[in-house]
Amino acid sequence: MKKTIFLLTGFLVIGLLGSSPVSAALDITVSPVFLNFSPNPGETITDKVTLHNNTGSPVVLDISINKMTVNDRGDIVPEEISSTDSASKWFKLNSSKLTAPALEWVDIPVTIKVPADAAYGNYFAIVFSAQADKALSGASVQGNVLIPVLLNVKKEGAIAKADISNFSVKNFVTEYLPVEFNISVKNSGNIHLAPRGNIFIRGSGTKDLAILEVNPAKGNILPNSARDFSVSWKDGFVTKNADGKLEFNWNKLTSFRLGKYTAYSFLVYDDGVRDVPIESTITFWVFPYTAFAILAGSLILVLIILNLSFKSMVKKAAQKISTPK
Repeated sequence: MKKTIFLLTGFLVIGLLGSSPVSAALDITVSPVFLNFSPNPGETITDKVTLHNNTGSPVVLDISINKMTVNDRGDIVPEEISSTDSASKWFKLNSSKLTAPALEWVDIPVTIKVPADAAYGNYFAIVFSAQADKALSGASVQGNVLIPVLLNVKKEGAIAKADISNFSVKNFVTEYLPVEFNISVKNSGNIHLAPRGNIFIRGSGTKDLAILEVNPAKGNILPNSARDFSVSWKDGFVTKNADGKLEFNWNKLTSFRLGKYTAYSFLVYDDGVRDVPIESTITFWVFPYTAFAILAGSLILVLIILNLSFKSMVKKAAQKISTPK
């Protein structure tokens, strides 16, 4: 599936470089958005990526290979491969530079020679970076696009293991839907994983009020790293939009959300033999406390007024009785 890459879906967020008034951001489309292989040790892989220059001017692109590593915070970051690193010999590209014609598709062949002693999980990125020649485009173009390359080498000792390290709700008490959930999954194995599954929401009964999908894009998690997945529950009569304004969904009049709820997350990942389940449960409340506070305050004010009026009536009646005729 062809997608314009400003955000690399399901694996890595790509930030474009800043631009000056005479610069333009790189605007290309690549297919596929990532490569995923499970080769045998010593196997040679031949494939290609296809690139489209979406602008009306040719763009000069430098092509390089980076390693994908995990830093101390668990973030996935690209890293240049040194000439002394044996991984620098894995990839073969026809050229390290490409002139992408305006509004045309270009095929880039990719050859990967996997060593016989390769580790279980190996992660790279094909990097396209641009600093266009002004003679070609009339303006400089800056930016880069990364295509992750995921290699799980088939050999004994591969370990697939994941756990839900955190399952939480943004606010324990939410006034109105949507309710925002966060699931953090930790990969403690030595190969990458793509967990998937659902969140089941129940109220006081046993019926599922909502079934929410987790990781529909099948995003991967590298070894020794974690990934957060955000899920939103917004199926209700009264919801709050991004501007903070209430919206009434009259076709869901019977779905008024109020009270205590339970969210049950059930995910699975493939360990190479079967789907392994991982699960967690949390509780939360939906309670329009502002509206209830106003209602309670109004009720208290009415009671105070009625009480004062009653006392005034009693006092007047007592005075009338005690006054001689």
